[in-house]
Amino acid sequence: MSNKDFLTTLFLCIFIGILGAHRFYVNKQGTGLLMLLTAGGFGVWWLIDLAMISSGHFKDKEGQNIKYKKRYKIISDNKGKQVNIGSIQGYGGEYQLNLISKEQAISLMKDRNAENQDISLHSLLDGGGSCDEQKFANYGPSLESLKNIFPDAGVKPFRKNVIPLPFERNVLQHAYVTEGKIFSETDFIISMASKAEFDEKKLTLIYDEMIFDLAHNIDNVCIVAAIEYDGKECDIQWTDSGQDRFITLAGLDDDGNKISIFDSRKDKKANWNLMKKCFD
Repeated sequence: MSNKDFLTTLFLCIFIGILGAHRFYVNKQGTGLLMLLTAGGFGVWWLIDLAMISSGHFKDKEGQNIKYKKRYKIISDNKGKQVNIGSIQGYGGEYQLNLISKEQAISLMKDRNAENQDISLHSLLDGGGSCDEQKFANYGPSLESLKNIFPDAGVKPFRKNVIPLPFERNVLQHAYVTEGKIFSETDFIISMASKAEFDEKKLTLIYDEMIFDLAHNIDNVCIVAAIEYDGKECDIQWTDSGQDRFITLAGLDDDGNKISIFDSRKDKKANWNLMKKCFD
């Protein structure tokens, strides 16, 4: 399902859709310009789009359906001392950057040879858990997704992470990124006297900024690391249904050149022989 707001898309189509405004909003600039020049395909195209949006079958540029999303529901417990906010979901993922020493790399090679020549890099690294040092790890929904659910909430940056770091000799960098749908595993619990007191403006979304520069393209993602209500951190856990976006393993040779041992976006297997060039 698209991150674009259903009601915004619908209202743009109703009031200025004949000029293609709703298509510009969902990043379909080409067809939006065509609608603008043809007055919504002389009105016919505009009516078709209006019907598609209303039925939840209109798609954004990425091919995701734009549907009405229930923002959240508020449930009070029997004693009225806390409020549970359920039905929270959005898009986000897990982001890791780990460092691997020469000793750990040798151990990986031994494990690979002892177990299976074709054992996956991710299995060897235990999802990053067996690396020497974890520079950072974050997991949760994107800031954009939660701002769509809580538009009146405040935001506060926590830290900025860059993938990759400047490479060093004798150290490998392992990046692991997943992206997909994120939803709350438990209700979003806020302590207060009654659910009638809930004020969305008292929410603060605390986020990490992830900056990727792995293929000479800068890609920024802001991930919500914590949520506060009236200055107190809320109790919430996330679950994801995403798949690997990419897994990389790289280092430097003795001339200072980057050596890519594995990049899941283009490689089927890790080139383990290149690992030797990254260490003295």
